[in-house]
Amino acid sequence: MTTLGLMDDQKDSVKLAAFQLAKTMKRLTLKLGNIYTNGNVIELEEVLQIVIPMILDDCMKSTMKAVKFFSVDLLFDLVKTSQNQNMMNKLKLPNKYER
Repeated sequence: MTTLGLMDDQKDSVKLAAFQLAKTMKRLTLKLGNIYTNGNVIELEEVLQIVIPMILDDCMKSTMKAVKFFSVDLLFDLVKTSQNQNMMNKLKLPNKYER
C-alpha cells in the first residue's frame, strides 16, 4: 500500500521507482493468482484470500487516483485471466448458473 501511495509523490525519481515496483508487484500477483501459471491450488487460494480483500478494502477506498486506477486494473486483470470454466473445475467451484 505504501508503494502505491508513493506513486503520487512530488519527486519524479520516487514516482518512477514506485511505478516500477507496483508494476512488478502486479506481474507477480497475476502470476501467483492465476490457475494457469500457478498449479498449486492451496497457494493460489492463499494469494487470492490476501490480495482480493486488500484491493477491495484498502486500495479501492483510497483517496489517491493512482491507487484506485491501479487497484481496478489489477482486479480487472485477475478476473479476466481467471474467467474460464477450467479454473472453476480445478478449484472445484460450483457454477451458480448450472442446474
